[in-house]
Amino acid sequence: MFAMLDVLLGVTFIYLLMSLICSAGVEAIEIIIKKRAKALQDTLYGLLGDQGAQQFYSHALIQALYKEDGRPPSYIPTNTFVLAMMEGVLRRGARGSLTELEQKVQAMPEQASRLKEALLALISSADGDLARFQAGLAGWFNASMDRLSGAYKRRTQVIVFALGLVLSAAYNIDTIQIVNQLSRNASLRAALVRAAETQQGAGLPGTGTRAAQERFEQQMKVLGDLGLPLGWSDGEQTGGTPLADLRRPPATPVGWVLKVLGLLLTGLAVSLGAPFWFDVLNKVVVVRSTVKPGEKSPEERSKA
Repeated sequence: MFAMLDVLLGVTFIYLLMSLICSAGVEAIEIIIKKRAKALQDTLYGLLGDQGAQQFYSHALIQALYKEDGRPPSYIPTNTFVLAMMEGVLRRGARGSLTELEQKVQAMPEQASRLKEALLALISSADGDLARFQAGLAGWFNASMDRLSGAYKRRTQVIVFALGLVLSAAYNIDTIQIVNQLSRNASLRAALVRAAETQQGAGLPGTGTRAAQERFEQQMKVLGDLGLPLGWSDGEQTGGTPLADLRRPPATPVGWVLKVLGLLLTGLAVSLGAPFWFDVLNKVVVVRSTVKPGEKSPEERSKA
């Protein structure tokens, strides 16, 4: 029982490390291709139209969110959106009455028909209360951001799975093989348990504490220092160690089926994300702490 928990803890820790590595990798890719900022910009252009979006992005509050390299913001606070809309797109309508604001919206050009229609609907539901209109404006923005966030998470999960599968194949991180090794090798199992408990005590690393590339390299180093038979080999033995056999490609069709299955399991597990595996890690540590090594079951005690 205790050995099985140790194997589960070790595999969970490897999944956590792989998830952290892939998350850092995805973040680094996002920084390079600027996809998150572009997705936000496209969403706002769809909401506000070309003219409205240009007025919105030219507002000082939004300009202040731009990166030093001129990259547009990948996140805009709701309050900032409302202020930029009221003062930029609606031309300081917040300082007047809702009736005055409605007149400004009615005077919008025909090219802004979609934005005009949305704003008039919000004005109508505000019942003459400017604060209520602003709350409706915030809700409209938040609903759009929720849809964007959902689409982004789904896309990110696919990328994490693909990256996890590529890394698993490149470094031979085979779940089935790892489980077999941890089941048979007590010293390797103990090393992973110690590393897992250290990670559990330190907590889940935040995404903003270090640069994505630095976090990627750090977690890869941790993975490499665990002593697992990672990577591939031509099968030549060195000093009598069996690790070369573990790194050697399978020699039979059945072996290849198991290898592909093990790599797929790793990729699928990684796609669940680091928060999921850190939560599992915490639960396994708690369960493990309630089981004492060497403790006999009632049947074993009766036999003794």
